[in-house]
Amino acid sequence: ALTLRAFRALKLDYPSQVSLLAFDSPDWGDLVTPTLSVVRQPTYAIARKAWEFLIARMTGEATRVQREELLAEVVIRESALPPR
Repeated sequence: ALTLRAFRALKLDYPSQVSLLAFDSPDWGDLVTPTLSVVRQPTYAIARKAWEFLIARMTGEATRVQREELLAEVVIRESALPPR
């Protein structure tokens, strides 16, 4: 919402002058016009993995740094246009 206010104050038209992409899919993202493009992060999976890593470290099952890659989903809606 803050970015949209800044666009309005600067008289920037999105998406014709600048595309807008947000993280974590805000509840209001599909209510604004143009609808908001988002990157949906796997929040539940991130929390679950962090908890699993913490428990493994606390119980001594894991002694070294672990790495896990979780995939995000990019949802392109009306607020983002392809580059010219």
